[in-house]
Amino acid sequence: MTKRRPGWLVPVIVLGALLVGGLLVAPFLWLFAGPATTPNPDRTTHVPAEEPLRIPAGACEVGEPHFRGSGPADGELHGGGLAMPLPAGFAFGDPARMAYAFDVALVDSPEDESWAGVGALRIEEPYHTPEQASSTVTACLARAYADTRAEITDSAFVQLPGVSRAHERTGRLTLEGSAREFRVLVADTYSPESLAVYVRVWTPGSAGAAALADAERDLAKR
Repeated sequence: MTKRRPGWLVPVIVLGALLVGGLLVAPFLWLFAGPATTPNPDRTTHVPAEEPLRIPAGACEVGEPHFRGSGPADGELHGGGLAMPLPAGFAFGDPARMAYAFDVALVDSPEDESWAGVGALRIEEPYHTPEQASSTVTACLARAYADTRAEITDSAFVQLPGVSRAHERTGRLTLEGSAREFRVLVADTYSPESLAVYVRVWTPGSAGAAALADAERDLAKR
């Protein structure tokens, strides 16, 4: 006479088989799925000053900022094919602030350390496209300020009168005891040899910031 198994034994055997199978399969599922990622809620990219964006060595000193092309003497800021009015209260400053560029025209306001400049970038590594070049110039900007972090708050293609396409990055430079905001814009002006670059750095809430913003409204290729 065959002995009957208890009714509770079959569910226990099935449950045990499922548990063992799950333990064996789980590591393979994790391997193919990869580790979980945590979303960045504010979509802000932090760029350390010590190695911002891992740009090639020397990329921030490849220009000739004091080399000037011919431009109209109309009282505006001209460089790299871009132009804008001279901001109120500003004077021409040292083009060496933009050592990665040539044909640089730069103005600054010693009162609040705001400044802006236009110039040209040779189309070469790492300045091949407006998007790549704006990333490199942002990294150079962060590197120029000792112990600085650049927080990129926006990165996008933008419209600029007279150019094929333009890419900009905006954000903040965190300094010891103070902060600056910045805008880096690189444009394709149809030149086969160079891109145009515009950089603006300002102290939030200052008179210089307002003057720069007002002049920037007329930034264009001309």
